[in-house]
Amino acid sequence: MRVHIFDAFVGEHHFRGFAFNKKGEKLKREMTLGSSDITLEPSVWEHYTEEVIHDDGTPKTRALTQELRARGFAVTSMPKPVTRFFVFDVELDVGSFRVYSADRELKRFREFRKTLELGVDGDKWRGEEERYIGELDISSKQQAKALGIEDYPGLLTRGYCMALVRASTNIAYIEKSVTREMNKKTAETGIHVTKVSIQLSKSKREPGERSGDAGEEMAPAKGTPTAPPQEPRAKSHIEAGTPIILAIIVAITLIGAASIVAGVVLFYMGASGATEMSLFGNTFKSQNVAVACLFIGALIVAATARRALTSVERLIGHPR
Repeated sequence: MRVHIFDAFVGEHHFRGFAFNKKGEKLKREMTLGSSDITLEPSVWEHYTEEVIHDDGTPKTRALTQELRARGFAVTSMPKPVTRFFVFDVELDVGSFRVYSADRELKRFREFRKTLELGVDGDKWRGEEERYIGELDISSKQQAKALGIEDYPGLLTRGYCMALVRASTNIAYIEKSVTREMNKKTAETGIHVTKVSIQLSKSKREPGERSGDAGEEMAPAKGTPTAPPQEPRAKSHIEAGTPIILAIIVAITLIGAASIVAGVVLFYMGASGATEMSLFGNTFKSQNVAVACLFIGALIVAATARRALTSVERLIGHPR
């Protein structure tokens, strides 16, 4: 049968409870155990794990399963919990840990550590050997919590517990891993590397290089011809071209103005005659010579201004 297991600690006494659901409603009630005259409050029970219990024919297991079927829960007294633990420090790549173990030989803990190293993320759990630093008594959950041990029932059940002292940064993780690997290679030479220091800095790129990230520049492939960088127009080019453009504008503007003046004079004199012309792609027909002169003068001035602006734009490096 599948049952949920609970632990309760009252002073130096350890009790284990069994129920069919994780909430353990039938178990979590005030009860007095006749054998020890100890009262168990509902709040003392803490869920530990879920397991499948098989009736193996032994009197203890048979009595447990019968009580579970009859009452919906069962309580049993556990051996007096261990209070004396041996303390070790261990440096792993992922951080510094403190190990509390009921066994000074760390047999169970080393089996657990070997399991971690053989896992998918086993490289993260590699590190140095455990270093013994002393022993102490842990007699209550409150004392265990003050030492950084959150799983006090697990400590008593497994016989060991790991408490994180300091997590490694990304750089520290790499440094520890590299140091260990270097010592493996230099072990035969008698050289021992105590620490490897790694420093990260931003790479400096030459102008025009591109990186692999989107939006950043990448270096051109070897052997690929690259166009020479375009330099801004020299100031001397603009200074040399400006007088020429101004002279042309002034000359043509005067010609256009003369044509306009001539048109005004002819208009007042009453000059007439059929006139048809095509100039700069524009066709004009009129029976008045004066109007034709006015058209020619206006068209010359407009065309000259447009060409002058285009020339200035090309001169300063903005071709249209």
